[in-house]
Amino acid sequence: MKWGTDTDQRLYFANCTKLAGHSDFFIRKTVGWTLREYAKSEPEAVQRLVASHAFSPLTVREALKHL
Repeated sequence: MKWGTDTDQRLYFANCTKLAGHSDFFIRKTVGWTLREYAKSEPEAVQRLVASHAFSPLTVREALKHL
């Protein structure tokens, strides 16, 4: 996730939302962690994504940890 603004946001967010309801703890944590990393370059986009989709509390906590 060091690509920052060079990330294909549409594809990346599509994959994150596809995994939003996953039952595995580590998958949900990883999605949140990668969103947190992406938020370093695109914080508003990550906040909008998290607000508009039903991510688990774990994913949301990880994604918004430093915002």
